[in-house]
Amino acid sequence: MLTELLGEKGWCSYDDVKRLSDEQGVSMGTLKNAKKALNLKTIRVGFGKGSINYWITADSDSENMKHVIEEYILNHTDNHS
Repeated sequence: MLTELLGEKGWCSYDDVKRLSDEQGVSMGTLKNAKKALNLKTIRVGFGKGSINYWITADSDSENMKHVIEEYILNHTDNHS
């Protein structure tokens, strides 16, 4: 379930994990145990209140993944007014 959420990208937002918890009726404690068992890492993208935490695969370079995620967000956000 968690590995499916990570998908081919190798990352997912904490909000997506929380949504999975709510939708599937799985406690966050169980998902955090799964995170530990899968050896996932947490990175933060952004600063202050606008920052978002992401879970990434352990073999990912954290700094590079920050740039990949930022680029993904920029390319998949509707910035039109």
